[in-house]
Amino acid sequence: VRALNVACPHAGCFVDFKSARNNYHCPCHNSSFALDGKVLDPKSPSPRGMDELEAVVRDGEVWVRFQNFRKGSPDKIAV
Repeated sequence: VRALNVACPHAGCFVDFKSARNNYHCPCHNSSFALDGKVLDPKSPSPRGMDELEAVVRDGEVWVRFQNFRKGSPDKIAV
């Protein structure tokens, strides 16, 4: 199980899943991300891929530790 924070690492806009393209897309500055969260376009304004969140399966339920990270930084820094 993989969980991704839906806030774009560039400026914090919400990222949508685009089923026709089979990827994630940020409508604010046109960043696009693969299913694993990696940046698809090297010219993307996003400084890093989507932030992965800690997720585990317990007794048939998915538990996610939600956390935000600093926007605009190439490093994943918890805030």
